[in-house]
Amino acid sequence: MPPSRTFAWLSDFADDPSTTLRKASRAATARRAREDDAISHVEAWEHSSKPLRWVKLHSIFESVDPFFLWQRDDPASIVAMLEASPHEFLVEARRISSKVEKKLDDEARKADRDR
Repeated sequence: MPPSRTFAWLSDFADDPSTTLRKASRAATARRAREDDAISHVEAWEHSSKPLRWVKLHSIFESVDPFFLWQRDDPASIVAMLEASPHEFLVEARRISSKVEKKLDDEARKADRDR
C-alpha cells in the first residue's frame, strides 16, 4: 500500500499489549515513513543539484525495497527519474540495487535458518 494511504488501526496496534503486534505495528509505521521520505526525494530529484542527487539516490535505496523502486507503477518508482538523468545515475542505481538485494536475500536466508 502506498504510504499516502493511512490506516488508523495500524497506529492503534503500536500500544497493543501483545509484543508481536506492537513490534509489527511499529516496524510497519517506520517503514511507511521511510517510503514516504523516499517518494519525497524522487519528487525533488529534478530540482536538486548533482551532489545532492547522489545522496538522494543512496537514501532512496536505504528506504524502499529495491523491487518496488524498479516498478514503473509504484509511487516510489525511480524509473522515470533515472530516464531523465545522466546515465551514471542508472549505473549507480543498478549497483546499489544489487548490493541491497543481496543483503536482503542474506538476511532472509539467515532468518530461515534461525527458525
